[in-house]
Amino acid sequence: MNATPAQRPAGGSKARAGVLPPAASQLLPGSQLIKAYGGRNHVVAVEADGFRYEGALFSSLSAIAKHITGTHWNGLLFFGLRKRRTYPPKPRRNG
Repeated sequence: MNATPAQRPAGGSKARAGVLPPAASQLLPGSQLIKAYGGRNHVVAVEADGFRYEGALFSSLSAIAKHITGTHWNGLLFFGLRKRRTYPPKPRRNG
């Protein structure tokens, strides 16, 4: 049976095996992330080599967010670990 892209083992081509990506590396193994979405709480456990959700090991929070929602999400934004960038309004031109 082939694993779906979201469920492929941690340490794929973009990440070295056993090393979390830089933004996620600030999360300590043993921590839990809880996201309320779709009428339920989704619990993710941070591990040294990835993120565990519903018994499966994922290489990124983005993969878990896509698994939960069915659409692409930045994992840090989805789990509330980073704020969306905002840009100042462009000045209006007169005339």
